Amino acid sequence: MSFKHSLLLIAVISIFLKCDKSPSSVDNTHPIDEKPDKRAQTEYIFNEDTIRTYEILIDSASLDSIDNDPVAEQYVEGKFIVEKDTIGPVGIRYKGNEGAWWNCVSNPPVGGSKTCEKLSMKIKINWKKDTTFYGLKKFQLHSMNTDRSQLRERLGYWFYRKMGVTAPRVVHVLLKINGKYAGLFAHIEQIDGRFTRYHFKNGKGNLYKEAWPIDANGKAIDKSLLMDRLETNENESPDFKMMQNFGLDLEKSTDSTIQNVIKKWMNVENTLSLAAVCYTLDDDDGPFHWYSDGNGGAYPHNFYFYEEPAEKKLYLIPWDLDHMLSKVANPELGNAVELIDDWGEITDSCKLCGNGWPQRSAACDKLVAGLVMFKDEYKQILRKIDEGPFNQVDSILAKWEVQLRPATTMLYEQNANFIAPDSWDRYLNSLKRELTDARLKLKKKLDQ
Repeated sequence: MSFKHSLLLIAVISIFLKCDKSPSSVDNTHPIDEKPDKRAQTEYIFNEDTIRTYEILIDSASLDSIDNDPVAEQYVEGKFIVEKDTIGPVGIRYKGNEGAWWNCVSNPPVGGSKTCEKLSMKIKINWKKDTTFYGLKKFQLHSMNTDRSQLRERLGYWFYRKMGVTAPRVVHVLLKINGKYAGLFAHIEQIDGRFTRYHFKNGKGNLYKEAWPIDANGKAIDKSLLMDRLETNENESPDFKMMQNFGLDLEKSTDSTIQNVIKKWMNVENTLSLAAVCYTLDDDDGPFHWYSDGNGGAYPHNFYFYEEPAEKKLYLIPWDLDHMLSKVANPELGNAVELIDDWGEITDSCKLCGNGWPQRSAACDKLVAGLVMFKDEYKQILRKIDEGPFNQVDSILAKWEVQLRPATTMLYEQNANFIAPDSWDRYLNSLKRELTDARLKLKKKLDQ
């Protein structure tokens, strides 16, 4: 029996077993999670050929509480349904950042009640006990409020993965809350232990969120900070030696030795590919944007580091791409999010500069400066982007456009507050122009 047929049989059985669908009831078991092959379960969820419908069941008082203060990001209890398979209780909350809250709460960005039709959401499956649903502990649904094309993040992660970079899987889903459509969302794969187990040969290593191996002064990262940024193995007396030793080697390195240090500790092709996609697609809010820390230093943003135990290598993982492919040809250099320079460039002798929220050139960091030395390898990767993903992107966009159009039309017909199909067409065409600009910019680099 195929996996899909097994799921269908399980769903049919579950209909007869589950009689109480009220948000306050608890389903202590769910047949999907009993299947041993969680890899196949996640592949079913992240099948790019379909748009699934998810549903949240939540009592009115709990829904009101999170609607009245989304910025609090407090979990409330509810149920979660994927194609008639139900799990509960789960934790449900809105999620976002300063940019997301700015236009979507009544007192931006610090708080107030929900004003947007939809907000990004997180469903915590392991809220009450250590369990998974379709092989996942968290479902992360992005509202795409800052991206009217509804495709930037999916496209960005697709580019990364096509270039061999370890990056989240993405699908679009329809979400219902208490039977009413809440909109079209991007289900972005959560970067956690399930992610590392799926994407790496040995997925049981340490995963860190926004922990760089050296600080702004080139000193090795402190163990206490690594513990604070650890996303896996928190309860298993983790060993931080790989990241610490990488940091110490970087700290001691010179211009003549740093490339060997990087080769020793990192997958160089993966890292350079990440940088090449980042700069080609104008991922301004990614790991090479060094924001001012307010104390004269700077720090990078939106990335994870993973220690792969089998290879004994560190992998950089991209995150949060909603600002990708925006004004590629005419960057807003006065915008606080916009990168002020290209790969390897240094502005204003490494001083903090820029408007709004000052930044420092990424190449002022010792690790980035060492990566910039791999000039021939980087240019070869740029050529691979031009010859690979850019030659396939038109067809993949056409496929996704066909997939999303019925859902976009249906939602607008039910609620005019959702994006209108003709408006979506304009934003989609704008995204395609950004891609054209990005490729032209890339070709100029290759001709130099």
